Amino acid sequence: MSEHTNVALHRKVHEAFSRGDMDTLTEMIAEDVVWHSPGKSQISGDFRGREAVE
Repeated sequence: MSEHTNVALHRKVHEAFSRGDMDTLTEMIAEDVVWHSPGKSQISGDFRGREAVE
């Protein structure tokens, strides 16, 4: 049985993170991402677009 697509993507992200490979991690983030960080700290809020998340 072959590996599910999501498992393969998760493995690729985990391996890149382990190596500190920011280029691969950045390309894995969708260009139109919306990242929500809950709370009331300096890093809380909604971040739109790949550049805002990097």
